[in-house]
Amino acid sequence: MLKPNPGRTARAFGLRGGDVLIGLDGAPFRGTPDVLAVRMAPAAPGREVALTLWRDGRVFSVLAPRPDLGHWAVASSELCSRIGTEPDLAEAAERPGLRSWELWCGPARNSQRPADLLALGEDWLAVALPPLWMLNRRLWTPFVAVVLACLATALVSPFLALLAYGLVMLCTRRARLTLLRGQATTAGLGFWMVIAAHDEREAQNVAQRLDPALCFRWGAKPVAVQAPSLAEIG
Repeated sequence: MLKPNPGRTARAFGLRGGDVLIGLDGAPFRGTPDVLAVRMAPAAPGREVALTLWRDGRVFSVLAPRPDLGHWAVASSELCSRIGTEPDLAEAAERPGLRSWELWCGPARNSQRPADLLALGEDWLAVALPPLWMLNRRLWTPFVAVVLACLATALVSPFLALLAYGLVMLCTRRARLTLLRGQATTAGLGFWMVIAAHDEREAQNVAQRLDPALCFRWGAKPVAVQAPSLAEIG
C-alpha cells in the first residue's frame, strides 16, 4: 500500500496527501514504488491503468497512463492495518470499460453541495448530433447559435448548409470540454477531482461516497449509497 505526496500530475487528478493505493487494474496491490513500476511496465503504450485508492474510509479509482502521479511513499503499518479492516479486496477482479469523469462542485448550501460530472474522452452524440447534445446538456446559447447558422446557410444553399453542419460537428468535438467547463464555472462550480466509472450513474454513486452532501444538477439519479468495495468500482 502506498501513499502519494501530491505532485503536479497528482493534483491534476485531484489526489492529495493521505490517499493510499490499494488496487491496480482491479487486483489488490501490496508493495513498494519499485514493485509498482514493475507491475505497470508491461502496459502497452497509450493504455490507461485503473489505480484504486483509499481516502478516509472511501474507495475510488482513477485511470492513469503511468504510476508516477507523485512521490509515492510506503504507508505506515498503522494505516495499513486500518485499511485492511475496511475495503474487501478478496474478490477483486479487473473490470474493463471504465472511463474518466471530471467532478465539479460548488460551495455548500443548506447542507448540500451542487455538483456536475463531465465525461472525458469521445462523446459520439456531441460529434454526430451537436444540436441534440447541446439540448441534452442545457447549452442554450451554443444551441441557438448553431440552429441559426444552419438555417441561414440553408436559405442560401443546401450544400452550404451541409458544409456548415460539418464545421459544427468538428468544432463541437474539439470544444466539447471547453463548453462544459465554461458552463460549470458559470454555475459557480469548481474542479475537484477525476474519478473512473463505467457510466454516469456509477460515477455519481462513487462521488457521493466521497462526499454524501453532493447534489447533482441533472442526470441519472444515484442509487442508495452502499459500503464501498474494490469489486464494485475497481
